[in-house]
Amino acid sequence: MLELDLENLDLSFDDKFLENEKLTWLPWVGVNFQSANPRTLVLGESTYNWSPSSETVQERIKKNDHLRLIHQNNAIKFKGQSKYARNFERATFNTKKLTPLKAKELWHSVVYHNLVLRCMKNLKSRPKYDDYVAGWHETFKLFELLNVDQCVCYGLEDKKIQAFKDVAGLGNYKFEVQTFLKIGKNTPRIITLNINERTIKIAFIRHPSSFFSWRKWAVFIQQHTPVITLTSASSATSTQPTTE
Repeated sequence: MLELDLENLDLSFDDKFLENEKLTWLPWVGVNFQSANPRTLVLGESTYNWSPSSETVQERIKKNDHLRLIHQNNAIKFKGQSKYARNFERATFNTKKLTPLKAKELWHSVVYHNLVLRCMKNLKSRPKYDDYVAGWHETFKLFELLNVDQCVCYGLEDKKIQAFKDVAGLGNYKFEVQTFLKIGKNTPRIITLNINERTIKIAFIRHPSSFFSWRKWAVFIQQHTPVITLTSASSATSTQPTTE
C-alpha cells in the first residue's frame, strides 16, 4: 500500500479534527481548498473492510489517516477504475476523457469525507439509519469548521435524507428541501441549510460508483453546485504530518 503524500493536503485543520474523538478518520482536505470559491465538501458514504483476515489491513483501518490514504490511492494515484472518483470527475468537468492532472486538480480543490464513521464489514453491508444520524452530526460540525459553501452528497436513500432532517431539527437549524425532475430513475434533491447565519447548499446525487449517467448528472451539478477547481497550490498552510 502506498504511503500518504502530504503535498496533496492542507493539514491546517488537523488539530481541530483531532479534538473530535467521534471523527474516526481525518477528512481529506485538498491543498487548494481554502482558496477555492465556493468551498466544496464532497461527501461519500463509507469505507469497507476488504480483507478481514489480514492483520495489516486491520491495523491500517485503525489509523486516523486511513480515509486519506484510501482516497489518495483511488483518486489521486489514478491507477484503478475507482468509479466513485472517476465518474464524479467526469460529471464535474463534463468530459469522458480524464487525465491524472485533472483528477489532481479536482481533489486538490475540495474536501472529501465519508458520512458513515465506521468501516462496513464487507461490500454487501449497508449503513443503518443510526450510522447516518451519527455521520450528519459530525458533518454539520465540519460545515462550520471548514466554512463550507456547498456539499455534494453521494446517495439518495430516504433514510439518509431523513437522518439529515432529523439532525437539523435537533440543532434547530432551518432548511428547505427542493426536488427536481428525475435523472433516469433517481430524483435529485437540493437542501438549503442555514447554520449560524450562513447558507450551505447540499446536493444529493446518485452514488457515482454504479449506474451513474455522468453526462446527465453533469448538467445538474454544474447548474446547482458547480465545483470550481484551482490549478496551482496556493494555500498549503501546513506541512507537518499528522500525529497518530
